[in-house]
Amino acid sequence: HDRELKVLPRTQHLPAILSADAEGRLRASPVLWNGSADLRGVVDANGLIVVDASGPAPRPGDLVTVHRLPGRPTRAPRVRAGRR
Repeated sequence: HDRELKVLPRTQHLPAILSADAEGRLRASPVLWNGSADLRGVVDANGLIVVDASGPAPRPGDLVTVHRLPGRPTRAPRVRAGRR
C-alpha cells in the first residue's frame, strides 16, 4: 500500500485484495476505503486485513493476518510484460 494505515484503539478489519504471487504466496493489498459506510471498498475486496489495536500499523512487506471473504476468488498473479 502507498498510504499509512491508522491503528485505532480496537481491532480493525480492513478490506483488501488478496492475490497469489508467482511463488504461490498470498499478498494482501488494502483497498482505498473510508470507513464502515464506504460500501465500494467492500465490494472490490476479496479479503480483510486484521489490524490489532495493540500493535503498530502494518507496513508494505509485513506479514499480516487475513480473512478470505467467502465466494470471492483469490486474484491470479500479475504478469509483468518484459523484454525477452
